[in-house]
Amino acid sequence: SAETFGVRAEGISVSTTEIKGAVQAKVTHKSIGAGGQYLLDLAVGSLLVKARVSHSVGRDAVGTVWTTIESENITFFDKSGKAI
Repeated sequence: SAETFGVRAEGISVSTTEIKGAVQAKVTHKSIGAGGQYLLDLAVGSLLVKARVSHSVGRDAVGTVWTTIESENITFFDKSGKAI
Protein backbone atom coordinates (compact mmCIF):
# COMPACT_ATOMS: atom_id res chain seq x y z
CA SER A 1 0.00 0.00 0.00
CA ALA A 2 1.04 3.60 -0.56
CA GLU A 3 2.94 5.32 2.23
CA THR A 4 3.34 8.72 0.57
CA PHE A 5 2.99 10.42 -2.79
CA GLY A 6 4.83 12.95 -4.90
CA VAL A 7 4.16 15.34 -7.76
CA ARG A 8 6.82 16.95 -9.94
CA ALA A 9 6.76 20.76 -9.89
CA GLU A 10 5.74 20.85 -13.57
CA GLY A 11 2.76 18.58 -12.76
CA ILE A 12 1.03 21.28 -10.73
CA SER A 13 -1.11 23.68 -12.76
CA VAL A 14 -1.43 27.24 -11.51
CA SER A 15 -3.93 29.93 -12.46
CA THR A 16 -3.99 33.56 -11.40
CA THR A 17 -7.78 33.55 -11.77
CA GLU A 18 -10.16 31.44 -9.73
CA ILE A 19 -11.05 28.06 -11.26
CA LYS A 20 -13.98 25.98 -10.04
CA GLY A 21 -12.67 22.89 -8.26
CA ALA A 22 -9.14 24.28 -7.88
CA VAL A 23 -7.37 24.65 -4.54
CA GLN A 24 -6.46 28.12 -3.32
CA ALA A 25 -2.77 28.67 -2.55
CA LYS A 26 -0.56 31.57 -1.49
CA VAL A 27 2.62 32.42 -3.41
CA THR A 28 5.36 32.66 -0.78
CA HIS A 29 8.35 33.00 -3.13
CA LYS A 30 9.12 32.86 -6.83
CA SER A 31 12.25 32.64 -8.92
CA ILE A 32 12.91 32.61 -12.64
CA GLY A 33 14.81 29.69 -14.09
CA ALA A 34 16.24 28.47 -17.36
CA GLY A 35 14.04 29.09 -20.36
CA GLY A 36 12.14 31.84 -18.60
CA GLN A 37 9.98 29.47 -16.57
CA TYR A 38 9.20 30.36 -12.97
CA LEU A 39 9.47 28.15 -9.91
CA LEU A 40 6.76 29.12 -7.42
CA ASP A 41 6.76 28.25 -3.73
CA LEU A 42 3.13 27.82 -2.71
CA ALA A 43 1.45 27.41 0.66
CA VAL A 44 -1.75 25.38 0.71
CA GLY A 45 -2.71 25.63 4.35
CA SER A 46 0.29 24.17 6.20
CA LEU A 47 1.44 22.21 3.11
CA LEU A 48 4.30 23.73 1.09
CA VAL A 49 4.57 22.81 -2.60
CA LYS A 50 6.59 23.94 -5.61
CA ALA A 51 5.15 24.54 -9.08
CA ARG A 52 7.05 25.14 -12.33
CA VAL A 53 5.02 27.44 -14.58
CA SER A 54 5.32 29.41 -17.80
CA HIS A 55 6.84 32.87 -17.83
CA SER A 56 3.46 34.59 -18.26
CA VAL A 57 1.84 32.75 -15.33
CA GLY A 58 4.89 33.18 -13.09
CA ARG A 59 5.23 36.87 -13.85
CA ASP A 60 1.59 37.50 -12.84
CA ALA A 61 1.51 35.12 -9.85
CA VAL A 62 1.40 37.17 -6.66
CA GLY A 63 -0.65 36.67 -3.53
CA THR A 64 -3.42 34.15 -4.11
CA VAL A 65 -3.43 31.62 -6.96
CA TRP A 66 -5.44 28.47 -7.71
CA THR A 67 -3.86 25.07 -8.25
CA THR A 68 -4.87 21.73 -9.73
CA ILE A 69 -3.11 18.40 -10.13
CA GLU A 70 -4.21 15.82 -12.69
CA SER A 71 -4.18 12.28 -11.29
CA GLU A 72 -1.68 11.07 -13.92
CA ASN A 73 0.88 13.48 -12.42
CA ILE A 74 0.78 11.80 -8.99
CA THR A 75 3.29 9.06 -8.11
CA PHE A 76 2.71 6.86 -5.06
CA PHE A 77 5.57 5.35 -3.04
CA ASP A 78 5.76 2.42 -0.63
CA LYS A 79 7.51 2.50 2.77
CA SER A 80 10.90 1.81 1.15
CA GLY A 81 10.53 4.81 -1.18
CA LYS A 82 9.95 2.69 -4.28
CA ALA A 83 7.36 4.02 -6.74
CA ILE A 84 4.29 1.80 -6.98
